[in-house]
Amino acid sequence: MDASLVLQIVGYIGSALIAISMMMRSVLRLRLFNLAGAIILTVYALLIAAWPIVVLDGLITIVNSVQIWRLLRERKAHSEFDILEVDIDSRYLRQFVIQYRDDIKAFQPHFEGVVNTARAFFILKDALVAGVVLVRPTAEDPCVGYVELDYILPWHRDLQPARYVYEDTGLLHWVGFEKVVTRAGSRKHREYLDRVGYRPAGDLYELELS
Repeated sequence: MDASLVLQIVGYIGSALIAISMMMRSVLRLRLFNLAGAIILTVYALLIAAWPIVVLDGLITIVNSVQIWRLLRERKAHSEFDILEVDIDSRYLRQFVIQYRDDIKAFQPHFEGVVNTARAFFILKDALVAGVVLVRPTAEDPCVGYVELDYILPWHRDLQPARYVYEDTGLLHWVGFEKVVTRAGSRKHREYLDRVGYRPAGDLYELELS
């Protein structure tokens, strides 16, 4: 293959990664894609001796690297997360569900609204709401919780809030549940459940708590 064509392909790949990064809602994913694109474009610029581009993309690479390190350090510490239980009749809770109902329906189409028998927990990040979990005891066994809603805002949508709820805090076990079950919604919701640790159980997904 002609060397000039290879260089063009390298440049296009780097530019494509930069463009894709702009579509990411997760800040960490944005940084990772942007970093990959910047590294490739830095190499491309070195190969064609485009020194201003080398400087620019080199600086972008450094900035992205520092920001990714900071984000990963914060995620490891989990210090920015907290849980706030609110009354199921909370006006803020109901307004939150209304505000994001379209995205909720796209992610968990089975959700039909706030159920009065459920307990409601806001997931906070830096004292701001990042998501909400609604869970109620099942009629068959009060130690088994049915998760009506497990919703994270798009810009916080990675596994960190889920790990904080299901693993780090032991929240659902602490409030009396030995196991939780839920219905799988969209493809992305099923993928999320798999990654959290839920396993198929008939028409539901279940997760043993410890």
